[in-house]
Amino acid sequence: MSEWIADMVSFDQTVKIWDTQTGGLRLTLQGHRDRLRAIAVSPDGLLIASAGDDAEIRLWDVQTGDCQQILVGHQNRIRGLKFHPNGRFIISGSFDETIRIWDVQTGECIKKLINKPYAGLNITGAIGLTEAEKGTLKTLGAIENAVGES
Repeated sequence: MSEWIADMVSFDQTVKIWDTQTGGLRLTLQGHRDRLRAIAVSPDGLLIASAGDDAEIRLWDVQTGDCQQILVGHQNRIRGLKFHPNGRFIISGSFDETIRIWDVQTGECIKKLINKPYAGLNITGAIGLTEAEKGTLKTLGAIENAVGES
């Protein structure tokens, strides 16, 4: 089998796979609805993952060009993809400020890591916190109701 290389990102919403021996275009993978920003090749070389401004990850069969899975869950454009070394998982990072870990076979998001670990934690009336500690918790996503404050 010839060596191939995939185009890194594309404004035309496609992934192009090029044959490095002949210089010819081998496959064009179509399906994204917006600009691409990230691409990753599985460790075994059988899958390509692509993602971008449509907030979807598509897993492509390198031999046939068929889209095997569409992974949906991010709320904003995806800016990075990486396969786990064992090939069973793919990790994605998005402008929605989350990192997600996906099961490649099922397409399921098995873990969502958020930038704000205390998102939604209500610290209203919490006793023993200094103003600096409250400020830090708010920066990390905690909320404090203004009810009862003047």
